[in-house]
Amino acid sequence: MVQQALVAGAPKLEPEQMIRNYTEELKTPLDEDCMICMEKLFVVSGYSDVTDSKTLGPVAVGCFPKSSHAFHLLCLLAMYCNGNKDSSLQSPSCKTI
Repeated sequence: MVQQALVAGAPKLEPEQMIRNYTEELKTPLDEDCMICMEKLFVVSGYSDVTDSKTLGPVAVGCFPKSSHAFHLLCLLAMYCNGNKDSSLQSPSCKTI
């Protein structure tokens, strides 16, 4: 999936689909802070009132498979939407794609 997004000429994906392609959703949030909004991962995302998504819930948490860093999915969506939207997504803590 990741390679598909990086191939030149690949169709642009919706931001929510980008988040889904680069992360794995966690069924049980960890007792850690989201490094984007600084809220605990088991509470609502700090971006839940300003980020509109029909597919990502306010308490949805995911991690990057290569780094295992976990974040609220809405926080990652806000980060991606405020970035350059280049069809890639990096862990904000270690820059792993």
